[in-house]
Amino acid sequence: MFPLDWTAQEEDFAVVYQGEYTHTGDMYCCGDDSCEVQTQYASGQDYFDYTHNRTRFDDPVNGDIVSLFAPVYKEMLVDATNTCTSFCPIEDDLEPYGIDPNATYMGQKVIDNKTLDDWQFEDKEFGIVFETSNVFVDPSSQLPYKEIDDLTPFGQAIGEEDETFHTFVPGTPDPAKFAVKNVENCPEDPNCGQSFRQFVRQKWRLRRTWMRYFQADNLAKIRARKAARASSALRSAMRKSRKH
Repeated sequence: MFPLDWTAQEEDFAVVYQGEYTHTGDMYCCGDDSCEVQTQYASGQDYFDYTHNRTRFDDPVNGDIVSLFAPVYKEMLVDATNTCTSFCPIEDDLEPYGIDPNATYMGQKVIDNKTLDDWQFEDKEFGIVFETSNVFVDPSSQLPYKEIDDLTPFGQAIGEEDETFHTFVPGTPDPAKFAVKNVENCPEDPNCGQSFRQFVRQKWRLRRTWMRYFQADNLAKIRARKAARASSALRSAMRKSRKH
């Protein structure tokens, strides 16, 4: 088990896909219009305060997100004054970050010229394997260096997330980072399924919250595709009728 409270400088990359695609270098290409590939990159500072039931991820490109769990259950985008500008409801409780006690030791691997212990385990939710995780630990410090997750929330592969801890410092994060203004009157975000928010939920293993917005986003895309096909079929029928 890792420390309950910690701060880390990290770099993350995620890819979520549907349908058949090809991957060459940094390029992900779909074969047809039924395929979709989304990638997300983030680099920033993590604040994990399990003792006080809260997390924060500061990303200078995508924005800063503070999550307050029970009894608040709000994931908040905050500005430079630490004022909440929008929030999304959280449906999960915060769990300590660590390795499953039933994890399998996969031996040592060399990553970035570091010799690391590889621990693999399955994370289950809703009675299925949500993801298979490989956590790579520095044997001298017993702290994590990298985590690679294969996402399988529906019993089939839909993506991967790669998380690298460039620093990992045990200890309670600065409480000022969580002193958010306007928590009670902060407006709910109409776009809670945006990729950056989903990325942060995956990082904190907020399975139910992630699943809720993933399903809602997929349903909206399915409806949009059906509407587009219906519109295309109508235009085709009208062209045929003009010819006759």
